[in-house]
Order: sequence, then C-alpha cells, then structure tokens
Amino acid sequence: MYSNKSIIVKKFGDLKHTVLEPSKLPPLEGRIEVEVHYCGVNFSDLYTRLGFLRHNLPFILGSECSGVISAVGIHNDRYKVGERVICYDYKGGLYSDIVRVPPECVFHLPSDIPLDIAATLFVNYLTAYFAVIEFGNLQPHESILINSCAGGVGTAATQLAKTIKNVTIYGTASLSKASYAVENGVDRLFNYQDVITDLQQLEPMGIDVIIENQSANTMHENLQLLKPMGRMVLVGINAAITENYLSYFTLFKMWLKSWWFSLTDLVMHNRCVAGLHLGTLLDKDHNRVRDALKFIFDLYRQRKIVPNIDSIWSIEEYNCAIRMLARRKNRGKVLLKVE
Repeated sequence: MYSNKSIIVKKFGDLKHTVLEPSKLPPLEGRIEVEVHYCGVNFSDLYTRLGFLRHNLPFILGSECSGVISAVGIHNDRYKVGERVICYDYKGGLYSDIVRVPPECVFHLPSDIPLDIAATLFVNYLTAYFAVIEFGNLQPHESILINSCAGGVGTAATQLAKTIKNVTIYGTASLSKASYAVENGVDRLFNYQDVITDLQQLEPMGIDVIIENQSANTMHENLQLLKPMGRMVLVGINAAITENYLSYFTLFKMWLKSWWFSLTDLVMHNRCVAGLHLGTLLDKDHNRVRDALKFIFDLYRQRKIVPNIDSIWSIEEYNCAIRMLARRKNRGKVLLKVE
C-alpha cells in the first residue's frame, strides 16, 4: 500500500531536493495506521532536512502530526479505528497523508481538543514544559529569560511561565515580533544584540532561569546572567540553521566554546546547565512524557495556555511552510493541512 502524498528528502541541503511524492507504507503488522489531518512544522525538521541529524536517503520528513486511526496492526484493547490521536517520532516519517507508526508513538487525543490545536501541542508545549517546569523548576517571584520567545517553543514557554505566580518574564525577539511577544505575556523584550548589557543593568543580581536555543552565539554570554542557583536549559542550536544549509562555522564555534567550557566556573558560581531532547526522553521515560501531555491537555481546558497558530498551509505548500520557520517569520506554530 502507498500513501498519496509524502514530503520526501532526496538530498540534504537545498529545499529543491525535498519533493512531494507517493511513498510505500511499511507493513501494518505491529503498527497503527493513521489518516493524517495536520502536521506540525518544527525546527527539528530543518535540522533533519539539512543533514544535522543523519538519515539514509531518501526519507520522509516530519516528526509530529494529528489524525484519526484508520487501521490497527496489533492485538490490543487500547487503540481502535476511528479514534483521534497525536503521533510523534523525532526520527521523522510523519509528513504524509497516511502513516503507520509503532504504538509507542501514538497518543490519544481528548474529544474536546481540535485536531489543528493537537498538532501544536506535542513538540512545542512538551519541550517548553520540561524546560520551564521540570528542568528549570521555575518558582513564584523568580525571573526567566526566554530566547526566541515569539516562536513555537518560545510562545509555549511564555504561557507556561505565566501559570506560575509573580514571575518576571524576559524575552528576545526581532522588532517585528515585539507586539506579539508582549501580548503573549513577555514583561520586557530585548533585541538579540543588547540583551546581555541591558539585563545586567536591569537585573544586577542575575536571572533565575534561561531557556537557550541559540547555543553557539549566546550560550556562554547568557550563562553570565544566571544568579547563584540559576538554571539554564539548552533546547536547540537555531543559530546554525539557515534555509538551505547548516552553518558549519557556527557549529565549529559551538564546539570550540564547549571545549573551553569550565565545570569549575559552574561549581564556583553555583549555576546549573541542562540539555533537553524530547525524542530521546520519550525513548527512555515514556510514562513521564505521557503524564506531562495530560498536564498540557488540562492546562488547555483551563485556558491557561492558548496555542497560537501562525499559519496553515496545504501539504502541497510545504516549501512555504518550511521557509516560514527557516526565515524566522512565524509567530507561534506553523501547520500543514492534509486533504
């Protein structure tokens, strides 16, 4: 059996090597078949398409989708045809009109959450949850700096930080996204060039939590902003990603700075640095991720989080959707609609 529409990477690099074609589905045995309605476009897809996360070519792009179960290839009472679900697989394969995935990649969707909203929740809000709430351990009356606060993860992180009382939220974003960031809950916005100097003047004692996604360009500088017992959580390397190529110079700078990373400085200044990868966390601690997703569902029902969909593109317009993220034009989540 074949899918009718799959976004396939035939060669790493330029977007012209990513095409929309039918693709052969894997055997149904041991898998759940899902008719896809929406796909979430994520920065991790850019990493994968450009070759940072290596795959055997060709391969189907996409790590997140929502849809309806159309066939079940396992003997169980848990999954039934007609049920609405979210699928997540950080290794890709989900930008398609039909997918067949292992059951551990399938998550039931409550009846009161629409399928388009569902495609905004898994990657962005779970990444933000583990960064802000668990690793970051953000507490009342503390402060947090969220880099790229107007993107998908940044939007989610801001809303989750707002659920904690009397927290001061700082963010970085381009000027064109300033009003959106403030409306979403950021108390004070900085541009990327001046954030270090401005925050050192504004918060001379330091910041409690920093969500860092640029790595090579800002990680070591931002680390100096942490107060004693402060926590930095690394969630990406966006500075190394452009539309059609990886910046190996930026990756080299990241490696070089990491080489000189001082554990002694962390100890002497009482700071903590953590790294987060949602996919490998799911591999190692599936129940923890499922429980966190239920928590996110509850916050949505309580209107404590309000996912913002920047734009919805048809799957045929996948190149436009990918460019939105690559050019940092999105405010919130970008989706593909499969019809």
